[in-house]
Amino acid sequence: LRGTIPTEMGLLSKLEIFFVSLNFLEGSVPTELGQMQSIRQLYVDANDFDGAMPEEVCILQQDKSLEKLWADCDEMDCPCCGRCCNDTAPCNTPAVPAG
Repeated sequence: LRGTIPTEMGLLSKLEIFFVSLNFLEGSVPTELGQMQSIRQLYVDANDFDGAMPEEVCILQQDKSLEKLWADCDEMDCPCCGRCCNDTAPCNTPAVPAG
């Protein structure tokens, strides 16, 4: 996929898993994704997003309704991400303990 995530994705109130990893998406993650009432897993890693993870999405993660949130923390600010990915530790491979 190329382009941006449409803001209308936030209207998908019954969507539980949103997986757009390993694409060519850019821009910012829309704040409207925080309106997804049933979302449990959100994977936006391995794209070209910038900016910060919207507070609306982080609130879902803090409320425990969003169980998994993966993003490229080298490219975007994501203090609430459950897993941060980068070129040396991509999310599509098992995590290797530091040391």
